[in-house]
Amino acid sequence: MSNCGFESINRGTMERLVNTNSTLMYKRNWQIHAAFTRGEYSECMEVIEKQLKDTKGLCEYALYIKAMIKRQQGKIQDAVSACAQAQECTTTMAACDFLLKLCSKEMLGEAAATAVLSHAEQNVEEALDVTIYSHFIEVLCQAKNAARAVAVLQQMRARGNTPRDEDFAAVISVCVGLADFSKGIQVVRQAIEAGSIPTLELMNALLSTTR
Repeated sequence: MSNCGFESINRGTMERLVNTNSTLMYKRNWQIHAAFTRGEYSECMEVIEKQLKDTKGLCEYALYIKAMIKRQQGKIQDAVSACAQAQECTTTMAACDFLLKLCSKEMLGEAAATAVLSHAEQNVEEALDVTIYSHFIEVLCQAKNAARAVAVLQQMRARGNTPRDEDFAAVISVCVGLADFSKGIQVVRQAIEAGSIPTLELMNALLSTTR
């Protein structure tokens, strides 16, 4: 069975996301991990609910997996709710990045991703790295919100984060799909200034929007 479109969650990620100070909590998170990767979602949800009851809802990892399972079941609002609860427990870069990745891969929507980014900017002590904003741009592109994606690219550069080639390409592609040459060429200029040269195919597609 599918694991909701996510790659396997390795031990290193688990170590960052679980509270190793609680032996029972740690063991239960591994039970959740094992059941989830086997595709045994009913068993996984049983352990998740026990974990959340015993931790008074304050277990990030259990909430992440709950959100993924609910999304896989088509229960979008339940998935967004679990994501929001996880966000309240989150104060690390890795956890916020994981949540934004969840919003992107599981298509939880722009509002959920915006809440995560806002929480990260207010609560994570270290400077946010490029992957945080890249996952947010992915969500904006899914929502076809070209204007906001262009603004985020500008914010990234203003903060000293150079967007990835893929970030520029994704936003240009959205501009092509919306036939918005003005915003598209704005992104092309940003890309060139950052040392990222859009492909000829993408440039031709953007130029075609003026015909």
